[in-house]
Amino acid sequence: MGTVSDESNSTADAYPRFPHMHGDSLCFVAEDDLWLAPLPAPGRTSERAWRLTADRTQVGHPRFSPNGDLIAFTSWRTLDPEIHLLPVGGGPARQLTHWASYDTRVRGWTPPDASGESRVLAVSSHNQPFSHFTWSYTVPTAGGPGEQLPWGPVADIAVSGAGADRRTLLLTGKAPHEPAAWKRYRGGAMGKLWYHGSRLLADLEGHLDCPMLVGDRVAFLSDHEGVANLYSCRPDGTELWRHTDHDAYYARHAATDGRRVVYQCGGGLWLVDELTPGSRPRRLDVRLGGPRTGRRPYQVRTAANVDALAVDTTGRASAVCVRGALYWLTHRDGPARALSATTGVRVRLPEMLGDTGRIAYVTDASGEDAIEIAYLPRASGDVAPLRLATGDLGHVRELHASPDGELLAAATHDGRLLLIEVPPPTAPEAREEPAAPPARQEPATAGLAAGAAGGRQPSSDATPQAHGAEAAGHEPAAGEAGLAAAGPVVVVPEAGDAGPSAAGSESDGGVPGSAAGEATGGEEAAGRKAGDAAGRKAMEVIRSVNGPVRDLAFSPDSQWLAWAHPGIGRSLTQIKIAKLGVEEVTIIDVTDGRFEDEEPVFTSDGRFLAFLSWRGFDPVYDVHTGDLSFPLGCRPYLVPLSSATRSPFAITPEGRPAAGGLDPDDAGGEEGAVQVEAEGLGSRVTPFPVAASKYSSLHPVAGGGLVWLRWPISGALGETFVNPDDTSGKPTLEHFDPAKNKRTELTDDVDWFVPSGDGTRLVVCEDEELRAVPATESGDSDSTVHVDLRRIVHTSEPAAEWRQSFNEAGRIVRDYFWEPGMGGVDWPAVLDQYRPLVERVASPDEFADLLWETLGELGTSHAYVTPARRNEGPAHYQRAQGLLGVNFSRTREGSWQVTRILPGDSSDSRARSPLAGSGVREGAVLTHVGGRPVDPVAGPWPLLAGTGGTSVELAFTEEDGRQRRIAVMPLIDDRPLRYQDWVTRRRELVRELSGGRCGYVHIPDMGGSGWAQFNRDLRMEFSRQALIVDVRGNAGGNISELVIEKLSRTILGWDLTRHAQPVSYTSNAPRGPVVAVADEATASDGDMITAAFRLLKLGPVVGGRTWGGVVGITGEHQLADDTDITVPMNAAWFDTYGWTVENRGVEPDIEAVRSPIDWAEGRSVVLDTAVRVALDLLERRPAASPPGYRDIPDRRRPPLPPRTTGRPD
Repeated sequence: MGTVSDESNSTADAYPRFPHMHGDSLCFVAEDDLWLAPLPAPGRTSERAWRLTADRTQVGHPRFSPNGDLIAFTSWRTLDPEIHLLPVGGGPARQLTHWASYDTRVRGWTPPDASGESRVLAVSSHNQPFSHFTWSYTVPTAGGPGEQLPWGPVADIAVSGAGADRRTLLLTGKAPHEPAAWKRYRGGAMGKLWYHGSRLLADLEGHLDCPMLVGDRVAFLSDHEGVANLYSCRPDGTELWRHTDHDAYYARHAATDGRRVVYQCGGGLWLVDELTPGSRPRRLDVRLGGPRTGRRPYQVRTAANVDALAVDTTGRASAVCVRGALYWLTHRDGPARALSATTGVRVRLPEMLGDTGRIAYVTDASGEDAIEIAYLPRASGDVAPLRLATGDLGHVRELHASPDGELLAAATHDGRLLLIEVPPPTAPEAREEPAAPPARQEPATAGLAAGAAGGRQPSSDATPQAHGAEAAGHEPAAGEAGLAAAGPVVVVPEAGDAGPSAAGSESDGGVPGSAAGEATGGEEAAGRKAGDAAGRKAMEVIRSVNGPVRDLAFSPDSQWLAWAHPGIGRSLTQIKIAKLGVEEVTIIDVTDGRFEDEEPVFTSDGRFLAFLSWRGFDPVYDVHTGDLSFPLGCRPYLVPLSSATRSPFAITPEGRPAAGGLDPDDAGGEEGAVQVEAEGLGSRVTPFPVAASKYSSLHPVAGGGLVWLRWPISGALGETFVNPDDTSGKPTLEHFDPAKNKRTELTDDVDWFVPSGDGTRLVVCEDEELRAVPATESGDSDSTVHVDLRRIVHTSEPAAEWRQSFNEAGRIVRDYFWEPGMGGVDWPAVLDQYRPLVERVASPDEFADLLWETLGELGTSHAYVTPARRNEGPAHYQRAQGLLGVNFSRTREGSWQVTRILPGDSSDSRARSPLAGSGVREGAVLTHVGGRPVDPVAGPWPLLAGTGGTSVELAFTEEDGRQRRIAVMPLIDDRPLRYQDWVTRRRELVRELSGGRCGYVHIPDMGGSGWAQFNRDLRMEFSRQALIVDVRGNAGGNISELVIEKLSRTILGWDLTRHAQPVSYTSNAPRGPVVAVADEATASDGDMITAAFRLLKLGPVVGGRTWGGVVGITGEHQLADDTDITVPMNAAWFDTYGWTVENRGVEPDIEAVRSPIDWAEGRSVVLDTAVRVALDLLERRPAASPPGYRDIPDRRRPPLPPRTTGRPD
């Protein structure tokens, strides 16, 4: 049972999850629907299960009612998950809640009361300031808002008995991720079990989940012995037993009927019939049957699935990547044609090879990234594509082709800049081999094993050992035969030594010469003789030691290559260029690496190099605190490559032409050989005469001009836009002609664009629509061609996509994980263990669940998976719930009365109730919404469904009987409003507890909103004698250093002004003791600020141990099926702590835990403790205070002393 094969071999071909049972019935989730099946007897296969729902949308956590007639479950049929109720005997599901909270989950039912009524038990964070504040609720089967239970934030709840015999089991302080998603987690959010008010198993070092009351025992899942299994203990915490022995897969999603436990493990369902020391689980073989529609091929909407695009030389046609396939599409009309559309193979980064009639792209057909060269339709005939550099590249981040189509430059994940020589159109020495079919043979395994062994070896073209579908006993589906079904691929052999250049071997040639001096920090010596490129897989030009190089660009004569090279601190970048095609590659530094220089390009005439640079230092004063920052630091810059080339922005003795720009003789001409004069190159850098702003996507176009995107300057929260709900802030596409010194706006509201090879046309994307426009002037109806993407008919085969995406995710994690040894994890073995389960998944959510459990084996924070969504419920249901920012209560008469209108905060545009300023007062009764009467049971929420962000009419009856009708725009999210209200009440409590002596600031995250909140209250709260800094629930980010700088300030003196109170120097510095408050939800950069707080001895930390996740991420990786993953890339190490903050957290100086009983009885244990500590410190070290007018220097004119007379000699 404990081995991989024991837990993964099953006759079932589904991926069942979230099981529950009642009597002889088993309910579970598969293929995004609820299923019901007879519970199989020991050793028997179940009869065929049948669907209870047919929504084909994410569902979860079904629970039978105590009498077995109803099933409560969570469904994403609406935009946010809500609780639904379904009769077991058949019939439509009924929505019970309208909470608009994405963490709503069904947890069970209450036992029947005296009348026989049971209610649904659920957890949700609706009406709360934080998503981790999930409170428990009971929801009647008739619907309505439910009744909030008093136990405070809980992750899970189970209830047994009634009346005086009622017992409650709670799980609190648990991270929102389940144990399988971060295996062997040992941070501060492992969870706390409470039974009837008493804590159980406080010393158990394991991640707890799924608390259950089973007979007279408390059961739960825990991984304290290394793998999550089922355990139980007595209600007093004694007699701890383990009931399962899984050692390969985690037990997950356990549920009980009160005497048995059913759970998910290794892609199957398991049942424990009784909790005894010798109990053994048995696997439930459940047969779904049916067509498995989630794995059925379907046509995608092309416009929504364009991955990349390459335009031909003249702008007549484009190669379009659609969901990993490559198509050729003429712009004006004509049919589409597939260039590479092999099932289970992903094509990326297409590049036109000049006028050669060929195209290059990255493919993973062989199980590792390689480059293929294919012929365009008008030149191809039936010539097979060429495959180059298989196994030599790693993960390719950028690919760029020289204008003559003879060279390719590739930037890889490990900092290498590679050159690949493109074979001529005919390669007589090439041999023809069919490519391995990746969908069935899983060639990625060989590459992964090589990577884990300490160096990537070129993968063999021979057929690797079969895995996946074939290993699991599945026949390949139609179209899954890989490249063999699409015809042969010519594999270009190496002409010489096949040494592992990708593994970092020394270059054959010497260190390249540098006309600008020695190479700067941030690179390793590299470079081979250009002649060696012929026949080699890839030639390493340079290798960065500060991350991947980027922004590759060739000169128009194909003899020079430019790129942005990362420098010190991973924020600085340097422009470099390399001379190609000579005896030795010569690298020249264009800029000195002091700034962030990026996107270098050669102008089409070859006389200039342009690039973008964040080197503007015109500080802008912060209007609140007086700090200075540089929000306008970017603009394009131009470099004449020769000192003989006059800058188009320079003043000449003859003056400028009347029209501006250059004289015709200086305007340049046709493309020619690029001449670079290295001496003084950096001193010739000149800014373009345009306003500093935010620029991106710099490209050369015909006539020596350039195009770019200029972005609006906005705040991190988007509140500088007119409409705070629309923060898209799309850029403007601009053209600049250096010869005329003229900037022209071509179009606005652009998403992205790609120029043609000759720079005369641009293909512009706006709101998923493509159009081809002129590159140098605004397009009109005659010059603009709208590209009809409907001509590309792409059929997605989910099963093949998931196989490919699983393997690609494995390679990405292997290549980007922060520690080369993967923390000792045998990553290829992990992938081999989970790969067979890919054949079971039948929905994007199931695939994401499997991938998340796979990444969980890393045992590291920040390994996230976001599922792709498809057919997510009926479109008309996918509208936001309207929220009014008020609290209602139901009167005895059944009407719904406004008990509180949340006051909000005028400094936060998102924190304002729609009823604020409407004239409606607390005590008014809401009678109608949109002219429809409010139901006395369900309340107004069903009538507000789908009204978020739209106008709606509300009718009220005031307490004096007057009628009032108002029009409001309900909120989509009221969490910012409730957060500001929460902060205000915490501040009032601190004032009360401290007698006004302590200030209070809360920092919700370490991003834009956290920085705004910190500075919103900084000046007022820092003026108090002591300060409470609350980072409970801090969601992390990257600004902890800024906060620490503020908290580390020390008052050295005072500035006294007449008729005004003194001001401290330094300003906005804490006057006295500072106490930090943290808890298990203080995460990521919140962990780091807590560690820094203790290391710098800024003051004591009160509360609980923090989350413990400080291996951060940089962006996301999107897989071919649109699943997004993150890879833990950036690990934090601290003095004193070393590596231990990760997966442990930061211990407080003074532990203060608020128990469920404290919550129920209204005791604010944590803040009480923090204030008490602050006041104690204040008694020992009083706050700094101004001197007053004492010891003032005497500036009076002194009396004139008498003359001194000397006696004459």
